[in-house]
Amino acid sequence: MSNLEWLGEALAEVDYLGVLVATVVAMVWGAIWYLPSVAGDAWQKLSGLSKKQAENRKGMLEMFLGAFVFSLFGASLLQALMIATSTGGFWNSALLGALIGMIFTAMPQAVLNLFARKDTQLSAIQGADAIVALALMGGVMSWFL
Repeated sequence: MSNLEWLGEALAEVDYLGVLVATVVAMVWGAIWYLPSVAGDAWQKLSGLSKKQAENRKGMLEMFLGAFVFSLFGASLLQALMIATSTGGFWNSALLGALIGMIFTAMPQAVLNLFARKDTQLSAIQGADAIVALALMGGVMSWFL
């Protein structure tokens, strides 16, 4: 098998209903996580957004559509990785998702925040969101494989 044949083969086996369901679950998780009473107020303050900026609804549809498309793409690749590595079962798949979230999202975001001189709490909020979202995606998609 050539270098990337495994990826093509795994993508051909992706269950896109599972990808869609996992994406919706991750978006719901994000909506809960960023509620003002959960992490939203702290995220807003640490991100440097004023209350007025955070409450501005202009462009929200585009932001949510973009987030949904990027999440679909990420879920598709996560499921392809699950297939390629024969990762099965809810907890194993959730662990794989969490590790991917930690290695490829939370850690790089933390590095960027360090250089941007942002509070480490911002990295913790963003990192926890990514780790849990990808863990949920992996676990949910395991039900479709």
